[in-house]
Order: sequence, then structure tokens, then C-alpha cells
Amino acid sequence: MQFVIGESDERIDWNFAQCTVQKNGEWNILFNLPESPKPGIAALRIAIAAAHKAALRVSVNDTVVSSRRFNTDNAMVRAGIHGQYSQWDLSFDAGLLKPGQNTITLEQQGGLSALRNVMYDYL
Repeated sequence: MQFVIGESDERIDWNFAQCTVQKNGEWNILFNLPESPKPGIAALRIAIAAAHKAALRVSVNDTVVSSRRFNTDNAMVRAGIHGQYSQWDLSFDAGLLKPGQNTITLEQQGGLSALRNVMYDYL
């Protein structure tokens, strides 16, 4: 999946749940920057509405910046009102961002099963 900031429509082009039912199940968020950011630390906040046996890896322009495993709450498949909300704040070198097109990649690596998933609240 590719979501292009300023072009894609989050109501149509973004699914709330990311499963690994196929290989290469990466989600890419593309965005443009008019110039390089100032040197320092950049931040990305990911709010997880629920997750089940998920392993999420986050990359910025093909450089892995963080990964995290999530506990079992099974909210997507069986217990929709019992998701375990969590917030994940990632810090990374702002030098990974460049003028022009940039890509943030979210890859759910928990296994090839719809039962292993991440449900997003916001990024």
C-alpha cells in the first residue's frame, strides 16, 4: 500500500488494520519536504488502537529506525471493544530526511496470518 500525503484520501486509501496475509506487506507513506530539516532529532508518534502478536518495523527512507513487538489482545478478530491502546514515540536522526520525496515504511512482520495484526489510531 502507498499513501501519498496531499494526494491520498485517508477515508479510502488507508485501512485501520495492517495484517500480514501476504509477503511484502509493507505500507509506505510518501511525503515531500521543500528542504532538508535542521540537524537534530525527528519524532514520529504512532498510536496503536490494538495489536495481536504483531511485530512492527519502521523505516525512514530505507533505514530501519525502530521495531517493536506487541502483546495479544485479539481485538480485530474477536473482541473489538477490548483493544489495548498504546502510544509509541519514535526518535530518529533528522538527517535521514531529505529534500524532495521521503518514505516512511511500516512493515508488520508478525507472520503470514490475518490473526497477527496492528490496528492504528493515528500517526
